[in-house]
Parts: sequence; structure tokens; C-alpha cells
Amino acid sequence: LNRMAPEMRIIQITNFGNRKNHPIELNSNALIEQKLEYIHQNPVRAGICYAPEDYVYSSAGQYAGKETILPVLLID
Repeated sequence: LNRMAPEMRIIQITNFGNRKNHPIELNSNALIEQKLEYIHQNPVRAGICYAPEDYVYSSAGQYAGKETILPVLLID
């Protein structure tokens, strides 16, 4: 953080306080699937991979029928 330009430090510090994390109740299969899809798409949106199942630390690979390095209990 210290090696960044001063204006970048201000942006990061300012944005840190604006995050709004709050718990939500996952009370339906549709809502669970929506959130799971959102989580699986994060590495794609970040430009880390082209497809969710290609990200090595994601459960998306197991949902796609691929072998992965992390054990996952699939939700049907």
C-alpha cells in the first residue's frame, strides 16, 4: 500500500469503509443456486479464468463433473 501513488491510497482507504456486508437467509433452493452461481462467476469477472470450472479453488468444477483438488459436498 505504501508503494502506491497517494491518490490510490486514498481511494482504497475510502472504499474500505463503504463495503456493506450483511447476512442473508438462504431459504429457498432458487436463492441458494443464485448465490452459488454468483460465487462461481467471481473468478471469471476478475479475469482469473474464462470459465468458472477452470478456477482450481472453486467448487464449480465438481458441479461441471470435473475432478477438483478440494473436497465439495454438492447441493442437488
